[in-house]
Amino acid sequence: MKDMVIYAFDLSEEVGLPVVVRLVTRLCNQRAPVKMGPMKPKRKPKQRISRRVVAEVLYNLHEELVKKNLRLMEVAEKTPFNLIEEQVGSELGIITCNYAAQIVKDLPEDIRKRLGILRMGMTRPAPEKLIRKFASRFNKILVVEEVQPFLERKVREALRGMNVEIYGKLTGHIPWAGELKLEDLLNAIQSILDIEAKRPRMEREAPLTESEAAIQPCTEDFHPRCPHRISLQALRSALRKVGGGVVTGDVGCMSLDFRSEEPILESMIAMGSSIGVACGVKLANPTLNVVAVIGDSSFYHNGLQGLLNAFYHRIPIVVLVLDNMITAQTGFQPDPGSGVTAMGEKASKIPLESLLSFMGDKVRIVNAFDFQEVEEVLIEALKSGECRVVISRGGCPLIER
Repeated sequence: MKDMVIYAFDLSEEVGLPVVVRLVTRLCNQRAPVKMGPMKPKRKPKQRISRRVVAEVLYNLHEELVKKNLRLMEVAEKTPFNLIEEQVGSELGIITCNYAAQIVKDLPEDIRKRLGILRMGMTRPAPEKLIRKFASRFNKILVVEEVQPFLERKVREALRGMNVEIYGKLTGHIPWAGELKLEDLLNAIQSILDIEAKRPRMEREAPLTESEAAIQPCTEDFHPRCPHRISLQALRSALRKVGGGVVTGDVGCMSLDFRSEEPILESMIAMGSSIGVACGVKLANPTLNVVAVIGDSSFYHNGLQGLLNAFYHRIPIVVLVLDNMITAQTGFQPDPGSGVTAMGEKASKIPLESLLSFMGDKVRIVNAFDFQEVEEVLIEALKSGECRVVISRGGCPLIER
């Protein structure tokens, strides 16, 4: 991935167009040693805009864009990230890209020896010549990808007129919804080739290495000393005492609540979504108690806009900010409240409460490890009939490690 990012910047500079490196969650949640090259001295930025971009020059710009796209089509055919793996006597051609290529790589050996594999590193524009050359060796092609059949449609366009059967999402062999699983891919291949294959053994035969053993497994619950555990328990108790309500959640460590026996969160969509969703729920059900729960990093990222809307339009929701003073779930990256920049340099902290000074006394800060204090302040906020914020602050215990 690191090499692809470097390549993308170089390509962008060459053609004068933005280049998108597509990431998926599974890739973002992985880690591996990365070897960096020598640091280059900083250069003064170039003058990027050499002329005014107005309607009068759009014709010429469009002409340039066509030329750039033609150049990109040449690049797509030769990029070093297009990889072909072919066995002698392969019966089925696999065309894949992105994380789906890893699923193909995990196929058992007795299946892989029947396959020829084209792993594409660049899909837009698609390398049509390479696709045709690869497909010419097979009677059957299976396109393996996730989400929409973008690549499959490109392959069908490239192979139009060729005597090749194409399988994928459009034929029902690859599922449309959810993440692609090894079992799904095995079923597709066995259906196309009309074979039975040994299922891969899932147990580990080799002992864990020292580095593997050091990786903390995903637990089924919060850390025993996690401040979020106490805050959510206090919220659950507070809601019982005021007649119940709806709690909208956010992305972050709080998502572990969904694994509890009595989950309190009812939604988890995206960073910062909890407040906007809470506003919608409250407007649709004015008599309900509605609480939005959001982490400190999510609030810095995208929470303030929703809160501004709620406060300005007097939407009486309670926003519970779980402030553990770090971005814990994804690796302890610093946020504006940590006093450290992304480069590890010291910076002035921007406390959440300073951002919310416009709310005056409608913001309360509580000790996340004090159940009674959190509960009492939440009950007070829920009974107020106003837009209130409760910042439940307590450090993540894993930072100490």
